[in-house]
Amino acid sequence: MSYFLIISIFSYFIQTFLIEQLETSLSYEELRVITSGSFFWIAYLFHRRFSFKDFKKVGVAIYANGIEDLGLIHNKVKDYPDFIHVDIVDETYNNESKQVLTYKTEVIRGYWNSKFIECHIMSTNPKKWILEIIQNVDRIFFHCEIDEDVEELLSLIKENNCQSGLVIQNIDQLSVFEKYHHMIDSLLVLSIENPGYSGQSFKSDAFELISKINNHKFRNKISLVVDGGINNKNISLIRSENVVSGSYVINSKDPIKNIIILQTSSQYEPI
Repeated sequence: MSYFLIISIFSYFIQTFLIEQLETSLSYEELRVITSGSFFWIAYLFHRRFSFKDFKKVGVAIYANGIEDLGLIHNKVKDYPDFIHVDIVDETYNNESKQVLTYKTEVIRGYWNSKFIECHIMSTNPKKWILEIIQNVDRIFFHCEIDEDVEELLSLIKENNCQSGLVIQNIDQLSVFEKYHHMIDSLLVLSIENPGYSGQSFKSDAFELISKINNHKFRNKISLVVDGGINNKNISLIRSENVVSGSYVINSKDPIKNIIILQTSSQYEPI
């Protein structure tokens, strides 16, 4: 709040000073529009750098498996999520996974038609799922360790005007990111131990992986998403512009409040 007030007040006085000092044939109203428009972008950059530096985009995780009530989830979170994160898990990652219902991505697009929708495919053979969902989502993640050709799948996604992303779970997999950095738009750090199982705790060694990515020479070429075990206790420690949460939001008594807590890195939770 202090940063916000300082930047806003400083911007106002600079604009007033310039309007008074400039000698021009333009009217006061025209000068006001020009200076205000110019300083809006300057102030915006300062606000993003200081006032809202800990703001995060929050995605709500929804499984494309089973019979989750999408209407009920929509009523709980409404349009408060910044994006929607769809999880697809097949038997190659979880023997007990329920049937994958890829048509749910189309239903999700119907409920959240103004939101960015991404999909995380947990399968050693993700191609068949990619082909079924690619028209309904904006970004697709798949894991580094698969039985199919990584480069071919990345090309397939890009050819269909969809953003591509890789999922990594440990520092060793950074080499895959380095190999294909020119073909991907985003990295997803899966910060739980076992993909395909909900309700797990955040694993502490994910912090080191996130730090390595943030300091990587290719960091400015990609966006970063952290997914798994994220809640009000650890959100302030996570240095990522995007985070994904499932049970912490959907299973809470006040899902919208918990989304806002994550968006603001839990800075105002006690208020």
